[in-house]
Amino acid sequence: LFSLIMGGAVISIAGVAFLFSEVIKNQAEDQIQITLESKVTRIHEVTDRAETLAYSLGVSVGTLHIRGAETTGTYQELTRQLFDEHPDYILGLGFGQKQNGVLPSEDWFYPFYEADSVVGNAASPTAESEKSSRYVNRASADNFYPETEAYQRYFLPQQRVWTAPYADVRSTLLT
Repeated sequence: LFSLIMGGAVISIAGVAFLFSEVIKNQAEDQIQITLESKVTRIHEVTDRAETLAYSLGVSVGTLHIRGAETTGTYQELTRQLFDEHPDYILGLGFGQKQNGVLPSEDWFYPFYEADSVVGNAASPTAESEKSSRYVNRASADNFYPETEAYQRYFLPQQRVWTAPYADVRSTLLT
């Protein structure tokens, strides 16, 4: 009689423990799924905003080209103004032309601005931060973009892609 009662109790406890573990496992899976979905949504928001900024630059460059703007300074200033209003997570903005493209007087032209540093008190989220940027001519001899793999793989065939995340000294980045 004792064995029957204890055996039934052990089986009942084991059954309850199994059901409890399944419920906990399902709750953990649901929580992981919710967390992943929110992170994917955040990344999608960031990439959408970056694509919109790049698209704005492209439309503006096309408009200036149609209107007959023919100085490098005009396009550099346009790029700088758009980059000055960038969100903190966008670290660079520029455009490159095909040979004698937007500016027929220039063989190659790629005005690019990148975040140089952030000055301010990073410990205090309410402190004012000053963004600074620097101009990089990606058509210069030391960084000649038509010879890069990215130019050959994405620029010439006009493909829109995002790189896989990669580590940089500043953070994990997408390009």
